[in-house]
Formats: sequence, C-alpha cells, structure tokens
Amino acid sequence: MGFPAFMTIIGRAIKRHWMQIIAVLFWLTMIALILHVMRRNDLNFLQFLGVLEDTMQENWYGPVLFIFVFVVARPFTLVPVTVLVMLGGRIYGVGLGFVYCMIGLNLTAILPYYFGLLFTRKEIGTLDVVPAPGWRSVSGRIERFLRRNSFESLLAMRLSSLPFDMTSLVAGYIAMPFGAYMGATFLGNIATAYGFAALGASVEGDIYAGQYSLNSELLISSVAVLLLSLLVSLYLRRRNKNTPHAEEDAGH
Repeated sequence: MGFPAFMTIIGRAIKRHWMQIIAVLFWLTMIALILHVMRRNDLNFLQFLGVLEDTMQENWYGPVLFIFVFVVARPFTLVPVTVLVMLGGRIYGVGLGFVYCMIGLNLTAILPYYFGLLFTRKEIGTLDVVPAPGWRSVSGRIERFLRRNSFESLLAMRLSSLPFDMTSLVAGYIAMPFGAYMGATFLGNIATAYGFAALGASVEGDIYAGQYSLNSELLISSVAVLLLSLLVSLYLRRRNKNTPHAEEDAGH
C-alpha cells in the first residue's frame, strides 16, 4: 500500500468518525489539564473536586463557568445532563441550582437540534455520526414517536429523561418547528431541573471527607417530582399511541 492510498484511508476514517475523534481529544485534553492542576497544587482527585466545587460556589464567575461547561463542554464529553443538574443542585442549592440548570438545559438543547437539521437520512446512514451501537434502531423509534404529535411527544420524552442529545438530534432531523421544539423542551426541563437539582441539594455537608447527611424533605420532593413527571410522560405516550397517523406530518 502506497502512502497516498494510506492517507486516503486515514482521511475517510476521519470523515466518518470525526465526532468520536473530537470527543476523545477533548477528554484527553481535560484529563491532562486536571492532572496538571492536581500535580501543581499537590491535590488528590477528591481534593480537586472539592476545590472545583468551592470555585464555582464562591466566585462571581462560578455560575458562568457552570453554564459554559453545561452548554459547550458537556456535549463533547457525553456526560448525561442529569449528572450536571445534580451537581448544580449540590453546588448552588435547589433555588439557584434550578435557575442555572434551566438555563443550561435549554441552551444545550439548541446545538444538537440544529446539528440534526444538517443531515439527511442518507448522510446519517453513511457518516455514522453517532457512535452508540444500535443508534439507528433507537433513533428510528424516537423519530416515529415524534412524528405522531411532535409537541406532546417531545414533552413526554423530556419528562421521562430519555437520552437528551439523541432526542434533540432526531427532533432537528425531522425538522420539528423550532418554536414547538423549544416550548416542549422548556416545559419538560422544569421537572428535570427541579427533581435532579433537589436530589443533588439533598446531600449536605462535606461528601469528600465522608461527613455528609441527607435532607429528607428535599429528597422526598425530588422523588415526588420525578415520579410525577414519569407518570405524566407515560400518560402522554399512551395517548399518542392512539393519535391518527395523519398527524405524523405535524413535525414537518
């Protein structure tokens, strides 16, 4: 195999898997940066997490940094949004945590939506843009569900905390109207933001030193909201199963 042929193969591989490559490079950069900070300040990993939490909590730019991580960095790390929402509740409490997480959740939903608009079915099938195994079958089920009644279907999926980015990607792919998309996303994110922020805020004290306790009131309210959102989601999904197929064009 000559050098030109080898470079052609490399170029095709990069074209097919560029999202995976970006994610890996981002992870490696973040790991190198974290290790550098830990070594420079003589910190172990738990101490580093404690310092990071204090930085976001005690400085004026903390909320900006948190939202930046939520909107810009998170999509490339594939960290579930629920993890960051719990972190927001832990750092800022259930009140401000809810506000900051609502901002982050709604802003981070925009990028994958527009990314989905860029690709046709043919392009998605050939570029393999999402690395998860079985993505086509999962995305196909999401697509069929969203086409029935796009607003209520998306609301049901947001309430049930289904894969956030994949749902956004498919909503863009079927060209769901942006206003309806953001409206359903905003309403669905309310339960997610409060439920998981309250769950994170319910853990009080220094968890890194093993000195923490659970706030039973916040924990109960978190579980209640998440269960209620799941029940509403199941109701909407069951109702949409009986929706006439003629409404499938609502997403166009």
